[in-house]
Amino acid sequence: MQRPLLLVLALAGCSSPGASTDSAESRDSTAQRVVRPRIVDTTRGPASTIDTVASRRIALPFRARGNEPGWSLDVGTREMTLVADYGERRVVASTPAPTTAGDTTRWTTSAQEHEILVTVVDRLCHDGMSGFPFPRTVAVRLDGRELTGCGGESVEVLLGPAWIVRSVDGATVPDASRPTLRFMADGRVVGRAPCNGFGAGYTLRGDELAFSDISATMMACVPAVVMQREQRFLALLAAVRRFERSGDTLILRTEDGRAIIARR
Repeated sequence: MQRPLLLVLALAGCSSPGASTDSAESRDSTAQRVVRPRIVDTTRGPASTIDTVASRRIALPFRARGNEPGWSLDVGTREMTLVADYGERRVVASTPAPTTAGDTTRWTTSAQEHEILVTVVDRLCHDGMSGFPFPRTVAVRLDGRELTGCGGESVEVLLGPAWIVRSVDGATVPDASRPTLRFMADGRVVGRAPCNGFGAGYTLRGDELAFSDISATMMACVPAVVMQREQRFLALLAAVRRFERSGDTLILRTEDGRAIIARR
């Protein structure tokens, strides 16, 4: 898979009109905001636009997929399409109103003499073949036979509350100077670095992640070691090429194996 080109770190010790501030971060993090980010989704072609909401409510269209045997499910506002057994079976049914209890959403429907029960749980899921993370665990029961897999889009595992950086390139960051990152659904990330506010764009392809147009304010902080940590963090952020998530831990990795580790 072709890796994203190295992106330019727009710091150079000066301020930028596009740099984020605390007030910008707070304005952009409205809890129920629905936006349309432009991200690369390899499961649907070169690029796509998806709806994401920062809540447990599932936005439609919703897509799930699984392996062994390969299957996919697309749930739209009017109908859902289940393709199973590597494309050999295809069932189209009307989309009923969902039932929701806690972190679980279910659809029950029938068509073409088939009974379908879809159960979606808001629990982190990793694809069994690619290892890519997805925000929801899905089980589809078709005529008594159960198919399991993952649902939603990889970008959703990055969204939500701010990530707090705990280590940079193997060095633990002191509590008082931990950077933060908050991924927005419109393809931007904002946070503290930790002295200055910063902002950037991000591009996602599967588990490949790259940041672009990183800019920061230029407030000088003491002691000098804080500024040094900030410069190392931003430089490493510009070199990130992939990510992993396990529970509430996010790992941003570079091509040469260096990492930024953050938690919630």
